[in-house]
Amino acid sequence: MDLSNLVAGIALLLVALLGLFRPVLGFIALLSVTPFAELFLHFGLGAGIPDLSFSRALTAGLAIAFVAREVRASDGLLRSGLQSMDGFALMTLFVLVVFLPRAVDSDAAQRAVTLLGMPLASYFFGRSFIRDSRELHWVFASVVALAVVLALYAILEAETQHVWLKPSFGTPAPLYHDRDQSLWLLQGVMGRSGNFARVMLFGVPLGFYLMQRGGSALQSNGLVAAVGLMACALVLTFSRTAWIACLLEIALAMWFFGRVRFRMLISLALGIALAGFLLAEIPGQPQAESDSMDAPEIARPERVSEPQKEASVPGPAAVSSASESLWERVTHKLATLHDRIPRWIGAVRMWSEKPFLGWGYGESSRRAQDYYAGEDHKPYRSVESDYLQILVDGGLVLLLPYILFLAIPFFAAWRGLRTSEGNGASALLALLACLGVAMVLPALASVLNHQSIKTIAFGLFGCIVTERLRARRAESSA
Repeated sequence: MDLSNLVAGIALLLVALLGLFRPVLGFIALLSVTPFAELFLHFGLGAGIPDLSFSRALTAGLAIAFVAREVRASDGLLRSGLQSMDGFALMTLFVLVVFLPRAVDSDAAQRAVTLLGMPLASYFFGRSFIRDSRELHWVFASVVALAVVLALYAILEAETQHVWLKPSFGTPAPLYHDRDQSLWLLQGVMGRSGNFARVMLFGVPLGFYLMQRGGSALQSNGLVAAVGLMACALVLTFSRTAWIACLLEIALAMWFFGRVRFRMLISLALGIALAGFLLAEIPGQPQAESDSMDAPEIARPERVSEPQKEASVPGPAAVSSASESLWERVTHKLATLHDRIPRWIGAVRMWSEKPFLGWGYGESSRRAQDYYAGEDHKPYRSVESDYLQILVDGGLVLLLPYILFLAIPFFAAWRGLRTSEGNGASALLALLACLGVAMVLPALASVLNHQSIKTIAFGLFGCIVTERLRARRAESSA
């Protein structure tokens, strides 16, 4: 065993013990530290055995803590009664496990567990480990902190056009490069520009909620700056679906977080202004043309020279060029939704042959050439829709409970807001709806291929459901 494996093994053991003996801290680490920890902490176990990563070690420790708490706690999920969302999550998890033997290989099975099984476990951790409102706000603040750090990194990478932190060893999907030849798509840490955008979509409404909750002037100003940085990074991701989702989030927040509308507008204006300045300053550097799913490694373009930097001082011409780049991104292959429509048609054709049980994990990539291909007849390796991917892999048996699980936050928010509950409850329900938008809408047009995306979303769902039930019990006992 080499020294790196020894150090990683000790660190992962400590991480697992943290999840076992202080579950809420382990849960916070799972949501907010995993994207960076995965860059450095993994322990190779030899050929044919899955590597022990930060997230897997921590999830194992948290799972043991969850079982132990359910056995001894009087307010455990089983004793207090399962909610409808719990039931659909259990159904999805059960079908996922039962279908694992149908995977085309061990890598496909591991990917299914990582991208769906572990996030569903995160939901139950949120349901079990949050004991009061203070711990709930710790979780919210940790996700906001993660989004701010990723936003700062995104700004750094976009400004320097250099990948400073390569994605973790376990990123399920290959990297891609910008085919528009004028915009830099983020590639570090999260692996894809869209993954940065999805974390920002979680961070923005959480920032709004914490603003609404109130605090000192320093906290309020800090949240304004944080949301501004996230809005700036969201623009720099050039993710059209994420932009639409963010507009919906803002509309919901403007309606329900009325006390802080002015601060919300200030933070968004600052973020957009900063993004505009950066886009006008960053010189266009074409990247190598390559298929969006087949680029084997990250391109590291030359650093911008000093004369180029001096020549790129923002002015009317630079602003015009930035506007043209943005418009190019918005309109690029709009008629086919960036080649998504043929993929979706092919995925539906493939699903129609095995509608109930699906083809098994990983089979859609193996048979891609028979069902969907691009204009150059080169087969796509992804269907570019999380729901269609699950439908092809597991059929209606897997998709239906998963869809119902995702639909519950919207029904709960709509029903609760109609009953005119208290201000705190309304804000929490509005936050639940915003997080649902951040999770559901981007999944329509892409495969959520980074484990942290669903892990964060489902964990937050679990926390909010727990807090809502606690508030109801407090009201009924008063």
